[in-house]
Amino acid sequence: MRASGQVRMTGWLKKQGVRLPAQMAIKALEAANAQLTVVHGEAAAAALVAKIATDLLRLREELLQLDRQIEARLAEHPFAPTS
Repeated sequence: MRASGQVRMTGWLKKQGVRLPAQMAIKALEAANAQLTVVHGEAAAAALVAKIATDLLRLREELLQLDRQIEARLAEHPFAPTS
């Protein structure tokens, strides 16, 4: 996270739809820079968290796509509101 820097992290957070991405990036980097202790398994845990986050973002996109499909189908129904 530290290596990505504030600008890159802000861009990524904004792309993910995070509210106030610049402020969140600053806080996250401050927390990362304040961390002094490294724990065994930290890298493995970080990789797992990153994978889970990626999976959740993919699932979010799938749900949004499914929602759009359902909405389109309902709009085609003969009893759908016309206004």
